[in-house]
Amino acid sequence: MFIVGWDPVIEEVPSGCAEHTTKVSLVHHMNIYAYPNEVSLELGKTYSKAEVESLHLQESSFRMLASHDKMAGKYTLPKSYGIPLSEKAMVEHHILFPKCWVFGHDVPHASGFDLYVTMRRMRPAALVGALNFNMDVRPLHGPVEWVTRISADNLLGVVRTKAGEWPEILAVHLHTHDVANTKYFEVRNADGSVAFRSKSEKAGYGLKEQSFSNLKDRLKLRAGQQLMQHCLFDSDHLSEPVRYGLNPGEEMCAPLLILGGAGLRCSHVSLKSQEGRVLIIGSGISGLVAASSLQHFGCNVTILEALDRVGGRTHTFASGPFQHIEEGAHWVHGGTDNVPVSLLLRMYNISQARVGGDDDYEGPRERFRVFHGKMAFRELTATEQDLSFDLFETAVVAAETHVEDGCNISKSVAEAWEEALKKVKYSNSSKALLAWHQKVSYEQDSGSSMLQLSAQAEFVEDYTDFYPDRSDGNEKNGDGFVKGGYSALVDRLADGLDLRTSSPVARVEYSTKGVVATVKNGERFQGSALIMTASIGALQTENVIFEPPLPKWKREAIHSLGMGNVAKVLVRLAHDSPKLSGAYSVGFLGNGTLSYCINSIAEGRGHVLECFLGGSEAIQAEGMDADELKRAVSNELAPLVGEASILDVGITRWASNPYIRGAWSYARVNSSVKDFDAVAASVGDRLLFAGEGACRLLYGNVHASVVSGARAARDILGQRASPAWPLFREDVVNLCTESRKAMPRHKRWYRRVASRLPHGFAPLMQNDLEPPEQPKPLSTTRYMWL
Repeated sequence: MFIVGWDPVIEEVPSGCAEHTTKVSLVHHMNIYAYPNEVSLELGKTYSKAEVESLHLQESSFRMLASHDKMAGKYTLPKSYGIPLSEKAMVEHHILFPKCWVFGHDVPHASGFDLYVTMRRMRPAALVGALNFNMDVRPLHGPVEWVTRISADNLLGVVRTKAGEWPEILAVHLHTHDVANTKYFEVRNADGSVAFRSKSEKAGYGLKEQSFSNLKDRLKLRAGQQLMQHCLFDSDHLSEPVRYGLNPGEEMCAPLLILGGAGLRCSHVSLKSQEGRVLIIGSGISGLVAASSLQHFGCNVTILEALDRVGGRTHTFASGPFQHIEEGAHWVHGGTDNVPVSLLLRMYNISQARVGGDDDYEGPRERFRVFHGKMAFRELTATEQDLSFDLFETAVVAAETHVEDGCNISKSVAEAWEEALKKVKYSNSSKALLAWHQKVSYEQDSGSSMLQLSAQAEFVEDYTDFYPDRSDGNEKNGDGFVKGGYSALVDRLADGLDLRTSSPVARVEYSTKGVVATVKNGERFQGSALIMTASIGALQTENVIFEPPLPKWKREAIHSLGMGNVAKVLVRLAHDSPKLSGAYSVGFLGNGTLSYCINSIAEGRGHVLECFLGGSEAIQAEGMDADELKRAVSNELAPLVGEASILDVGITRWASNPYIRGAWSYARVNSSVKDFDAVAASVGDRLLFAGEGACRLLYGNVHASVVSGARAARDILGQRASPAWPLFREDVVNLCTESRKAMPRHKRWYRRVASRLPHGFAPLMQNDLEPPEQPKPLSTTRYMWL
């Protein structure tokens, strides 16, 4: 049985003010806190820093001062919410009366309230806050109580319109609580976890921190919740604008909150009261998106993160020589055309800056520099650069055509290239350029050699194109980067979540009854469902034991995919090099290891070169100590920037991180992109998967994490998942499997070849650039550090 509403008792009594003889209404007013029998929660429990030996809360501690001249009427809880009678209920009993009354004398006139119950199965509400419906009272005397009720979504929408400003919703002037200064609010779910807690908010009026203008800094609003603003003001100023403050003529306001459905039944599966939470393993973007979405709908969520920080592979250095540089995820590919990431950034009022670029490389072509040679570093002319792109793109089309014409799709990309182009005679210059493009486009893009990349996935199977309208001279939006770094988004997503860092999970038990995650230190977390967001590399190590073991089809999919090894070598310079002035992306031909770098000064992040390594080179570099790494980098870059200009050298270490084991996933030889669907598929109703490796049409990118995390949250919510939540829009949440922009990964070059590539397969460079011992263009020769 559930409490679903009550009828306040109205009693006409004489006014206590000498100048008035009319009768006024007394209305019982209450807050009801529901909590389980096994949880001890005392009325007026103290959460202050200083211990209070004895706290005697009288009825007067909960009084509400207001004048009413009409009935409040009965109230029924919102649909699908109710308080189970099997639980304890703490009632704060409020009595409303005019300012002229004496509390001790007039309270006896009150006569209680009636509760209505029903057998309907309804979701329990953790907190039902002070309810009253005298919305249009215009009394002639006394402080006045009105109640403003507005949905969280509507309120947040107004707030985002003018950041930092809270609106005068109805020119509402109300009361506030008057309780002991040491009392704080805490409401618990049935499993004992906290549904709502206010540590800094004292619940007494006259306290500045209760001001309505500070609400956004104190309370986290979610879908299904309602806000009620209570203010105490001088009735002589009814017709004047609201002036918040504690001084005469100013209004003191304190908000109360209705917490609807505090997570006991957030799932479509049948949950028992002792479960009451969703567990998420991993605090990367997918885990944070899933958690924030679930919490938005009132679910109780706990994130278990193995690292000592939040964000996973999305992390911006906050200090040190590479402050503001992205350690992991860097770009918003497609810029504002990237629907999931751009939408998420807008939801949290985070801006992105346009970089430009397209399928080829980051940044606009006019800010792309390619240098050749070990000592002289001669810059290729714009014509030579364009010819090099023509050369590579025609070769890609030839390889793709060969695969589509019947090449064994179990072959590698390297084999497809070799077979398609074996009759083409390239000049030495063309070979050098092809080798460079291959290295950057394949090895550094996937984190593996061309010998490991699936020709089927690369040339036949669909992938999302974020530059669908791209043509020469028309990049449209190109790529973007997040202002303040991706960590700005991580911090906003993580705010208010129950996060447990340094908590690597060793064991996951799942059944039709629920899930249990055991951390390496032995701590156990019980839940109704679990979302696993670990990387493909981490799953392949099998450091997390599943009980029962994952099904064979799931294990085979995980192990068939590859986890790419990509590292950034970060080089902090004393100043910008004249040869790099104005450049955004920089390429280096020759037999050195550094082949492609981003000039961070172009993004306003300081004088730092971010140089990408892939495959075996990344692993080799990660194994170097600091001095060895700096010597190797200086040997290659000193002729370009000057040895004295190189101040610091660092490297990201994703491949060697035991909890991540790589940068991002890719389709390995003998795998199919359908394996990404298998990784994403849930095991029963309780064990779900998300992450960049669980998204077929977007794998390997931040947008894959956003979409897969939102999808997992929606699947848990079931029918409660409202499309009003932006991340649950059909054009967002289904992007892993449905996209109008999907096409084979290299099909995008077809639209440019016919109109722009006049050179075909003819030798493009009349004068060789005399490269030193060029690697074979169709192999994956390992470049050694000099």
